[in-house]
Amino acid sequence: MVDEKVTRRGWLKTAVGTVVGFAVGMVGGYLAGTARAPPPTPAPEIAIVTFQTGWAFVGRDAPFFLAMEKGYYEEEGLSLRIFRGYGTSDVLKNMEAKKFDFGMPGTSGTIKAIAEGAQLKIVAMLHLRSVNGVIVRKDSGIKGPQDMVGKIYGQTFASETSLLLPYFLEINGVDPATVEMRNLDPGVAVSALLAGETDICGFYSESPSAALWEKVNHINFADWGLDVYNNAIVAHLDLMAENPELIRRFLKATFMGIRDAMANPEEAVDAMHKYRPELKREDIRIQLAFGLQGYLGNPEETAKLGLGWVTEEKMAFTQKIASEAFGFEEVPLERIYTNEYLTKILPPENAEENINAIIAEVM
Repeated sequence: MVDEKVTRRGWLKTAVGTVVGFAVGMVGGYLAGTARAPPPTPAPEIAIVTFQTGWAFVGRDAPFFLAMEKGYYEEEGLSLRIFRGYGTSDVLKNMEAKKFDFGMPGTSGTIKAIAEGAQLKIVAMLHLRSVNGVIVRKDSGIKGPQDMVGKIYGQTFASETSLLLPYFLEINGVDPATVEMRNLDPGVAVSALLAGETDICGFYSESPSAALWEKVNHINFADWGLDVYNNAIVAHLDLMAENPELIRRFLKATFMGIRDAMANPEEAVDAMHKYRPELKREDIRIQLAFGLQGYLGNPEETAKLGLGWVTEEKMAFTQKIASEAFGFEEVPLERIYTNEYLTKILPPENAEENINAIIAEVM
């Protein structure tokens, strides 16, 4: 039989030895485990990308802010900086000088610049459907091109709308000479229209404020057979050669924002108003709806090809009209655009319904 009696001194000696042994074992195990553990994964580097819009901030830009708010750019390892533009010529000049990574110029002006040697290329299309056209006073009685005979058009002759107007009239059987053309500063063109000094004013459908929509109607060239590409996303050839993955990541995040704006326009309005609180919510909302209409394009075609996809047929038509209007020699289409950086992102099924519901409020 084993004697189970333990002296006080023996018990303490045994207990202390056990505790010390346990502690040493734990520390040793911890240190050994620490030594075997892999080093922590470093946080991914965030690349700052810059983007210049086509003009002053308006509702059509809301999807970019929505993509920022939802973290889509961050998920792609990007931190987006958005700057307002001052028209296509300004954007193209800055893009050629590499002041921004991406720009949003008009397609016709971009093709002209490329034909004249600009080292740029369209990497995605924003307006798959034209938003170009004219505004008329609601009481003018002007519903289409045939009603413009004998009327006065007022807008700067340098605008894309002014250059396209003769083609819009011709394809609809109206002699352009029957419409008086007045070269006006863009800053006074709308006020001249509202004052009755002119009858027609070149304007994108996505540009009017909610207040202006109470006084005017818009006639979209696309509804009358002149559907050309409008604003695109452009990059420099050097960026395409040096960092093609950056372009893919930027476009993916951007079109995810456009997709979500189509699914929930009010969410996009909230995002833009957060970043640009000086803008009126009602203006953002109506401008966004018309912008999204352009971004959606032909719903059936976009549902197959995805947002931002350029078709050869429509780009060829756009270049044909632009070359005649701007006076330049056409260039190979592969020099103008590419779809290689696009991730296929489809519009939501309720996109057209959501867009039309807002547009119906003013049209």
